[in-house]
Amino acid sequence: MLKEKVESVLSVAVALSAITLAAVAVYRLVLVDPPVANQVATYEEDWSTLLPRGKQLGAQSAKVHPVVFADYQCPFCRSFHEDAAQLRREFPGMLAVTHIDFPLPTHPFAADAASIADCAETVGQFSAVDSMLYANQAILGQTEWLSMLSEAHIPRSEEIVDCHQRNDPSRSAESAREFARSRGVRVTPTVLVNGWRYTAPPHRGSISRAIRDLLRNREPFPR
Repeated sequence: MLKEKVESVLSVAVALSAITLAAVAVYRLVLVDPPVANQVATYEEDWSTLLPRGKQLGAQSAKVHPVVFADYQCPFCRSFHEDAAQLRREFPGMLAVTHIDFPLPTHPFAADAASIADCAETVGQFSAVDSMLYANQAILGQTEWLSMLSEAHIPRSEEIVDCHQRNDPSRSAESAREFARSRGVRVTPTVLVNGWRYTAPPHRGSISRAIRDLLRNREPFPR
């Protein structure tokens, strides 16, 4: 009798485990990693005019140019940054990512972070500082900028901070927001790939597919 009860309990436990695993798989498939086919984008003819507005990661001669309107305190922007880094490794020399600041007013340290990134670009350190800001997203505003830069071994850290202290981050942030609004940008990250603007933050699989199409001179989405 006891043996039968134990076996019954074990059977229920196995069944519940199977249901839980199935639920997790469905959640990831539907909510976390939506199918590539579900990603939608529209084309903007004048997309190349955005390139001079931002800071570039990659060679200007690259064939594919993702453009991202981003905020350093936005968690989804950090995810996109990580995806973009992976894609640059996947397509070496073929990708140049342009970062355009869009510091949201709801994020109190985003404007200062954007100013630090601007100053880093003036001394040739944007790539390293861009990664540093996203890596330290959780503690932005809690650590002195010079300490953060020094701990990350960023060259010319003092020059970057001196530049930032001469800046007016609030004014620059408002100008960035006005420009974003003029382009119809309301959320971060807003991503375009060679002019194809995603209607929602894209996942890496969709961008990878779009890049492969563009490298083959194919349009990644219907017009």
